[in-house]
Amino acid sequence: MESNMSEKDKSSAFGVFAKDYVPLPPKDADVFTTACDYCTIACGYKVYRWPVGREGGSGKAQNAIGADFPHQLVNTGAWVSPSQHNIVR
Repeated sequence: MESNMSEKDKSSAFGVFAKDYVPLPPKDADVFTTACDYCTIACGYKVYRWPVGREGGSGKAQNAIGADFPHQLVNTGAWVSPSQHNIVR
């Protein structure tokens, strides 16, 4: 049985993992809004926080984003990039 990316030992000193897979937040993930530290616009974006080793499913009822994955509509706001995921130690 293959393990989830969050369980694989592919980390660097910064906690960045393999770029071929993006874990989805589970339905019960903590969700809060924050803003970028580098500008004065303060647009805000959602942050999903959950324990390492737990992941949400690809169905919209199985993840905190509330969207079916994968899907081709990048401009829906439910797009997830590998660079948007990291593990803070």
